Amino acid sequence: GITETRPTMMTKGFRTGRKYEPNEFVMMFDEVLNKLADEWNQIGLGFHLKNTNQRISHVTWVDNCFLLAESAQQFEFMIQSLSTLLNDRYGWEWKETSLQ
Repeated sequence: GITETRPTMMTKGFRTGRKYEPNEFVMMFDEVLNKLADEWNQIGLGFHLKNTNQRISHVTWVDNCFLLAESAQQFEFMIQSLSTLLNDRYGWEWKETSLQ
């Protein structure tokens, strides 16, 4: 099914510090996230949408990523696999402030 959300007004954005151009960062992050999302879906991870066979494992907005899980154990597995693949592929590590 289709779900609608209320419109959100955005009038201003702000610059954040990063080493990569925004589009480059998004492409690199999405490459890893899409690979993992397929794997997570195959093993039944993510938030199950009632009355459907669909699961949602993540939501991204600009350079923010929200992992969706049905339990703390699922979330821990997902964040660990995401962290490992980002580090293996690009040498990226989370900043302490990103984990708050």
